[in-house]
Amino acid sequence: MTTRTIDLRSLGRATLARQGLLERRPGAVEPVVAAVLGLQSQLPDAPYLALAARLDGFDFAHLTGALNEHTVVRSTLMRGTLHLVTADDFRWLRPTVQPAIERVFRSGFTKRLGGADVEAVLTAADELLAERALTHADLKAALGERFGHDDPAALAYTVQYRRMLVHMPPAGQWARGGRVYARPADNVIGTLSSADPVELIRRHLRAFGPATARDVQAWSGLSGLDDIAAQMSDEVEWFDGPDGQRLLDLSGLARPDADVPAPVRLLPEFDSLLLAHHDRRRVMTDEVRARVCVGSAVAATVLVDGVVDGIWTWARRRGGIEVRPLRRWSKAVRACVEAEGARLLELAGTPQYDLTIGEPD
Repeated sequence: MTTRTIDLRSLGRATLARQGLLERRPGAVEPVVAAVLGLQSQLPDAPYLALAARLDGFDFAHLTGALNEHTVVRSTLMRGTLHLVTADDFRWLRPTVQPAIERVFRSGFTKRLGGADVEAVLTAADELLAERALTHADLKAALGERFGHDDPAALAYTVQYRRMLVHMPPAGQWARGGRVYARPADNVIGTLSSADPVELIRRHLRAFGPATARDVQAWSGLSGLDDIAAQMSDEVEWFDGPDGQRLLDLSGLARPDADVPAPVRLLPEFDSLLLAHHDRRRVMTDEVRARVCVGSAVAATVLVDGVVDGIWTWARRRGGIEVRPLRRWSKAVRACVEAEGARLLELAGTPQYDLTIGEPD
């Protein structure tokens, strides 16, 4: 078996290309959401900003329409966090990552549940959700009353993590807050599929590769993928990467030259590009990572030449975008950042607002 070498810059260019961040993809929302294997959605506005960076001709109404039609759905997925994925991908992806979601549940709620009969709680929730969509508060109140538990919120979270629910619109839509209603996924998008960890690895490589099995595990929250990856020898090729890492990629996938230009892009908070690998140095140094990923937060970032080189915020109260470079930028880079910001403000329907670029720390 022939093994080639690959460096960080080449890894970065490959991932950027697959994420539509070297060149925006044409077409509809659903194929792009599928190609990038979902969008982080802890913050409801973030997927709109993520698609603005990746999709040519994007209009915020396109994603809102996809959510209304349930061709794209919002749910708890990778690492037990909220994502938007296509309905087709949800059918196999949620069953595949369910073990990781249940591990998150056990670590956070086992003690809080005490001696509660979890199966009885889930059965009761199934009966309630069969009648109508419910909020977390609805479940908390109904289950707390029925079971007389000291921590009714833990009962509601049991349903959130153990049952495969999707959020109902307008949850997950641009500038729409308020209560989040959920229903069982099979009532909304039809029958779900079986878990498919091999497909998980394939799709991660198509969206974020080349990668190590540890990268796929860090992104998905699953464990034990090394053995599965090792069994895919007939469809992958291997690379020797930085620090002796062994990376795999699907055979035949394009990997751009390391010197291919990478345009400036503005990415939202928690963007999947920054969370898809255990070793994130292909898109940000460890020093930059310490400034971008603080506690459980992941800042909105500016990509310059394919790596994180700035942080930005949407200053809603004052209006506009505020950018903080992580180093001093040339006039050409500043002009590209201003153009990207103006495009984003136009898409959001706020072209009257300004983008301001501060000085690096």
